[in-house]
Amino acid sequence: MKKFVSGFLLGIGIGILVSGLLVGTIVTDVQSTLTTYETHIDNFYSFTHSYSFQTLQNVMSQTVTFYTNNTTIREALETLGMGQLGQMLLDIDDGFQVVTGFSEDLYNTRSTVEKASTWVTYMKAAGILLIAAGGLLGILIYYQSRTSEREQPLK
Repeated sequence: MKKFVSGFLLGIGIGILVSGLLVGTIVTDVQSTLTTYETHIDNFYSFTHSYSFQTLQNVMSQTVTFYTNNTTIREALETLGMGQLGQMLLDIDDGFQVVTGFSEDLYNTRSTVEKASTWVTYMKAAGILLIAAGGLLGILIYYQSRTSEREQPLK
């Protein structure tokens, strides 16, 4: 039973350590990519949260609200063959919201990657500790079996 526990600890420890190393490589690649494009991400976030961009977004949103709430104007434009104008305004308004959400997600990616990096470090440490515990238990079992062999009377 002790040998099983020792082998189990070694196996789990090696598995966790290898997983931590693989995931750590991926996280490191993402971190280096974020570092490379850090100024672009910051500039994009600053632009989408600037006064001029938000003003443009608000004007577009109010125009879309005005267009959707006034059926007379909408019907007049559709009669003139300009019904696609309203759909274009809706698409632009949706696009502004998507761009703003995307910039926030991209900006917040750094903190998420830092948290992932911390957890990967914990995984590696846990794997090393489990390997050490399994190895020590295996050594202890070996020495116990050696001492018990010496204590047995010869037949």
